[in-house]
This record gives sequence, C-alpha cells and structure tokens, in this order.
Amino acid sequence: MNDIKKKLARMEQLKQQIRDSQEALDHYFGKQLISKLNLKYEDLNKEALDQIVLTLTTLYEDYHDH
Repeated sequence: MNDIKKKLARMEQLKQQIRDSQEALDHYFGKQLISKLNLKYEDLNKEALDQIVLTLTTLYEDYHDH
C-alpha cells in the first residue's frame, strides 16, 4: 500500500513538471511571436487587430489540441 502511495505521489510530481514545462514553452513561444511580429498597437486598426487575435487564438487552440 505504501508503495502505491509513493508511485501516485511520483506521478503527481511528474504531471506537475509537465505542466510547468508546458507553461514555460507557452511563455517562450509567446515572447518569440511578439518579437517576430514586431507590431505596435498604434500601427493597427481594429480590423487588423481583431484578425491577429483570431489567428493567434486559432494557432493556440491547434497547438494545445495536438
């Protein structure tokens, strides 16, 4: 029984490490994307900004679905 508890605790630890790694990757990719786009809010009209947000949302959802 004690062995099972240890294994479950280890599994939870590994799951947390995976979540932390995913958050770090998301943060990294977000920073890279902003850097690559090199966009300033003042340069965008509402339609262009809405299109960028829609595109980024779609990419984000596709990334997390795979």
